[in-house]
Amino acid sequence: MSAAAKMGSAVIPGTKLNASWSSVLMLSGFEYHAASRSLTAKPRINPRKFRCFWSTASGWVSFSHVQRPLCTSFDLTVQAGSLALRQIDLIAPAKVVTSSTLKVRGASVAHRRETQNETMRVIHNSEIVLNSADLLAISVSSAA
Repeated sequence: MSAAAKMGSAVIPGTKLNASWSSVLMLSGFEYHAASRSLTAKPRINPRKFRCFWSTASGWVSFSHVQRPLCTSFDLTVQAGSLALRQIDLIAPAKVVTSSTLKVRGASVAHRRETQNETMRVIHNSEIVLNSADLLAISVSSAA
């Protein structure tokens, strides 16, 4: 019997860890929905230059989000496991988007983009599966 149980207090396993992780979830603005193969990365703190680690049921990733006046870049690297994607939502640039690139493992990939309110969605027609050490990079440019 644990010391907490002997003293009559309730201890919920992982409570402190879960409370800490919820802060990462909230501040990173990172969400992954496996069923729809969609990912959102809209950092709530320092979106001009943000880096973070994130974990899903199928793997763990690191990502960076960098905003400059006329360019936004998003890089995601699978550190272990895999990640299946079809669409990615990012913070929309303040100016009208003139071009975007989506690269997977260094190769350009056909995509389309939609902008609605403060979200820019990058959509690939079929599922992209990223495995360990794979890099997905998005670059978005705006008019001056």
